[in-house]
Amino acid sequence: MPGRLSNDESHSGFDDLSSSEPFALLFRATNGASDKTKKVKISTTVDSSELEEFWQKYTDVVKVGMGGLKKKDKKRQKKKAASKN
Repeated sequence: MPGRLSNDESHSGFDDLSSSEPFALLFRATNGASDKTKKVKISTTVDSSELEEFWQKYTDVVKVGMGGLKKKDKKRQKKKAASKN
């Protein structure tokens, strides 16, 4: 069994976090398909200064995409549940 890794005190892994520059954010999304041939992956980076504008456009796109969704017919579900009992 290999020995335990030691922590080198002279090296700090977070030196780059002390930068005064704003960070860019990475956003990733997929279409949720389980079949790798049909899966679509997208990604984009957004500067923190443009984040508010990005969220506004993103929510607009999500709302438009939800317009095509079909609402569940609760009356049918209640009838099916009642007929099973």
